[in-house]
Amino acid sequence: MGNSPSGLTKKDADALYQSKGDYQAAGDYQPKGNYVLTPALDSTNNRVSTINSTIGSLNTTIGNLIIGFNGITNTVGALVTSTTNLNTSVNNLNTIATNLNTSVTNLNTSVTNLNTSYNTLSTKTLWCATGDFCQVPNGKGLQLGDYTIGINSNRLCIKRSTTGNMYCFDGINFTTPSTPSLAPGKDSGP
Repeated sequence: MGNSPSGLTKKDADALYQSKGDYQAAGDYQPKGNYVLTPALDSTNNRVSTINSTIGSLNTTIGNLIIGFNGITNTVGALVTSTTNLNTSVNNLNTIATNLNTSVTNLNTSVTNLNTSYNTLSTKTLWCATGDFCQVPNGKGLQLGDYTIGINSNRLCIKRSTTGNMYCFDGINFTTPSTPSLAPGKDSGP
């Protein structure tokens, strides 16, 4: 069997010492309970320290990923809200388009209806689309800035609201009436 410390037998050496390795090698025993740091244990400690450092680094990385994920979640939430608002706007536009389409589809473009519209509008407008002479209905006048133009006792009269002066033309002469009055509601101009 090989040499053991102090010439002890294997049984005696096992009782006093714990093996460091091969029993055959001389000086390969140490007393039980006295542990020394071997290069293998020193390397293991370095590995444990490296693992602990890596775990700490991973914890930081995972924490940053969680923070980043929360940021992404908030961004996605904002995009969902924006998409909802966009959908609402598109739905509103679709409603407007549908109403417009219905109005255009239901427009009565028959000749009878157009003639009625022309006759109704032509008595209420100064500019005639046909190029005909336009007439202002009786009892009505024109307002141009601070001047009112109307009829007074079969005379064309112009009254200025800022001064109250009124001048009339009877076809031959300009006169200033003693009671300057035009169509009801137009005595004072604008």
